[in-house]
Amino acid sequence: MKKIFIIMAIAAIAGQQVHAQKSSIGFTAGATLAKVSAKFEGGSFTSDSKIGFTAGVTGNIPMGRQLSFQPAINYVQKGGKSKSDSYESSTRLNYIEIPLNVVYQTQGASGHLFVGAGPSFSLGISGRTKDNDPIEPIDEKIHFGTKETDIAKPFEIGANVLLGYQFKNGFTIAANYNKGLNNISPDATTKDHNTYFGLRFGIMLSGKKG
Repeated sequence: MKKIFIIMAIAAIAGQQVHAQKSSIGFTAGATLAKVSAKFEGGSFTSDSKIGFTAGVTGNIPMGRQLSFQPAINYVQKGGKSKSDSYESSTRLNYIEIPLNVVYQTQGASGHLFVGAGPSFSLGISGRTKDNDPIEPIDEKIHFGTKETDIAKPFEIGANVLLGYQFKNGFTIAANYNKGLNNISPDATTKDHNTYFGLRFGIMLSGKKG
């Protein structure tokens, strides 16, 4: 599965050089605000938001005058936290995520607004769970897998939407919302889903005509 995921990532970014009117590549970094929602027998639960970090590489492949295809490879921190009267617990889930967005871009003298959407594919690579319960505190690494003793399944499919602005000098600012579509819980009695908001700043480098 990991080999297939890596091949998909390489193909997505390398594809920007194929049949492009003027393809380009960029680099982004920013913050995430993530939650985990769970449904189980007898109820449901949504965690509080947890702040995380994200960074990655984005390609831009024009598909017409105002449409483009934007694949990316991002490191994204997801997860959530919760509080009680006596202690706080938090879970950090680190993913390599590949969003494949189709983007519509306006045209302007100083820059352009862009809006887009598409699927995303994520692979869990690491994580940590902490619980500062005064009686039985927990601080341990997370293992992704399909056994009931694992915290989460390693592969996630999501839906992504984004809105941003790119200045004429290539500087970009963009916000996105990503919702996990498949159940990532290995436990058959529970359904867990990730969601997060992301805010990214970046720079798009001028490309060459294909």
